[in-house]
Amino acid sequence: MAIKNVIKGALDTYSGQLKSLTNFDTLQSTVLLRAENGLEAFMIIGAKISVDKSNVLKSTSLVNRRGSVKELIQATDYTVRITGTLIGVRNLFPYVELVLLNKLLDTSKTILVASAYLATFGIYRLAFKNTTFAQGNALNTLEYTLNFESDYNYDFKIK
Repeated sequence: MAIKNVIKGALDTYSGQLKSLTNFDTLQSTVLLRAENGLEAFMIIGAKISVDKSNVLKSTSLVNRRGSVKELIQATDYTVRITGTLIGVRNLFPYVELVLLNKLLDTSKTILVASAYLATFGIYRLAFKNTTFAQGNALNTLEYTLNFESDYNYDFKIK
C-alpha cells in the first residue's frame, strides 16, 4: 500500500504535465521514474518499453525416449528495457536532461516506476542494471537504452 502512495505522490507532482498529455497513446507510453531514497524523478514521454519473462527449468533426459522431462525450478524477475531519446532545447545538446537522468540512475536503492504498461505486469519497482547512450541523428539528441530488473518489496523477519 505504501508503494502505491509513493507513486501517487510522484504522479501528483507531475499531474499538470500528465494532464497536458491529451493524446491517450502518449499517456500510455509515459513512464515516471523516481528514486526511492531521494527526490530525483525523471519523466519519459513516448517511451518504448519491452518486458521479458523467463523461467529456470531443469531438464532430465529419459532413457530410450525422445525429449526430456522439464521441471520448473523458479520464475525469474522480469527484465525491463526502456528506450527513448533525450532532446535538448534550442538545438543544444541535452546536457541538463542527461545530468538529471544520470543522477537518478546513480541511486543505490530501488527506483519506483509509474507506467500504465508496466502496471499490467505488476511492476512498480525496478533495480537498475545498465544503460547505453548513443549520439542521435541530430546535434540536439541523445538516444538511450535503460535496462532494469523488476524488484519487489520483501519483508524479512530476522530472529
